[in-house]
Amino acid sequence: MEDWKGGRLEGRKEEGWKDENHVLRITHYALRFTFHVSRITHYALHSMYKNWSRLQPVLKFRKSVEDGLTLKLADIKRKFRSREEELIDLQNRALSLKGEFLKDGEADAASIAVHGQYLGALSYEVSRIEAKLSELEVEMGETHGKLIQASKARKMIKKIIDKGQAAQKESERTSETKVLDEVGIARYLIRRTDEKDA
Repeated sequence: MEDWKGGRLEGRKEEGWKDENHVLRITHYALRFTFHVSRITHYALHSMYKNWSRLQPVLKFRKSVEDGLTLKLADIKRKFRSREEELIDLQNRALSLKGEFLKDGEADAASIAVHGQYLGALSYEVSRIEAKLSELEVEMGETHGKLIQASKARKMIKKIIDKGQAAQKESERTSETKVLDEVGIARYLIRRTDEKDA
């Protein structure tokens, strides 16, 4: 190896760049530098992937919101069905009482008054249940809208995470291929330099 003295290499040939070994060594060092830069790039991309992974808690939160709204919607639908069944039952009872009262034919004023009060109470209960059903329909529509929005938000975050992971895998694959190519070129140049020296 040549000695370093006085700011320049002693014994350096005047031809400089015409020396093939010198060019091969410079190319070798340039490739090594490129190899290190590609590794740094790989680590930088890896740290960028960590930013994608920071969205995991947000995705988990969005999923819990969506699950909560799904449960709330299912509960509202259950209440709606039970109120509907209760309404149908009351309407059937009122119709059957009217039919029985008309069948008897003989009725005094007191039984007509009691029957009327009972039918009035039933009709009041029917109107109350109908009002509750309309409230439940409105609440069901609002909850369904919120569920759709929550689902869209979760899917958007999931898509961002998936794209980040895909980009990370692609960059790893590309940088790995690049590193392997550079290592192969460097080995070839070193082998060639060794062959020239021998």
